Amino acid sequence: MHRIPTYVPVAGLVVLLSLFTVASAYGRFSAEAGAGPLTVTVVKNKPAIVKPGVKVQYAITVRNTGTQPVKNARAIADAPAGMTYISGTSSCRIEGGVITCTNYRIKARSSKTWKLNFQVPKSTSCPGSISFAARAAADGVAEASAPSVDCAITCPVKKTQKSSRSSSASVAETPSACIPEGGVGRAIPPPGQRCCDGLVSVMRAISAADGMCIATQNGGFVCTKCGRDGRCGAGENSCNCRTDCSAGSTSSRPSCTSEGGIVSEATGLIRCCAGLTSVPNIGRMPNGLCTEIALTSVCVQCGDGQCGTGETACNCPQDCSS
Repeated sequence: MHRIPTYVPVAGLVVLLSLFTVASAYGRFSAEAGAGPLTVTVVKNKPAIVKPGVKVQYAITVRNTGTQPVKNARAIADAPAGMTYISGTSSCRIEGGVITCTNYRIKARSSKTWKLNFQVPKSTSCPGSISFAARAAADGVAEASAPSVDCAITCPVKKTQKSSRSSSASVAETPSACIPEGGVGRAIPPPGQRCCDGLVSVMRAISAADGMCIATQNGGFVCTKCGRDGRCGAGENSCNCRTDCSAGSTSSRPSCTSEGGIVSEATGLIRCCAGLTSVPNIGRMPNGLCTEIALTSVCVQCGDGQCGTGETACNCPQDCSS
């Protein structure tokens, strides 16, 4: 006669396995109550005018607006069509044309900024335009997207030969060129710099995910057809051209100044965006001396180990070498 084995269920083991399953499914990936939501903004740092063959730098800032930290925060962006990704902040990687920048943890009401560098091929046709957008994600919170940043690709000015009466040698001369639609100009334009006929200059500003407006770096202006064609064209958005672009709940006045932007009483923008600090607006002369522009400051990320936009050896020596 054969013995039939018996099995006694161990209730404690069943409970232990159930708890482990729940923890694996929910505990690791859920966000703490109060974490998020996220906001994300994109700014073109440099250059002011984009031409074929130049390098373009964008900055992506992700902010945790909640009261608790978020984990595994990341910025995600597709490489702009026709441009080549060169480099970025150390935590950024590209795979299959998608760039992902990671940060393990963003504290409550804090932000993280990543910088990405792209190459515009010399063979790029001009005039034209490029568009760049990004989104943000983190464990357990909703994904956020930033509006695309569009900028015009300006054709290089061809040099012409001018004969000199005092010399038989010819001298190369670059005639002054107007700024095309979507092109940007400096806050203090050099002599001869102006928008092309039929265009008007408007402030440089972008709409953030929270509906507020952010003034872009260095103040300056962008040449547009704002109010002339009824179309939200190159360089226009709901912050700088509400007559042509849908306003929604967007504020008509910038709420803060982004990295590299100038703050002063004259502009009325006296606050840097989150994650930035204002330092004296000091440049370095060719002779090595520092010169300060009175009554102005610049918004920077001084102390992050990178000599970023607006930083010099004079106002942020810890990031910029002498």
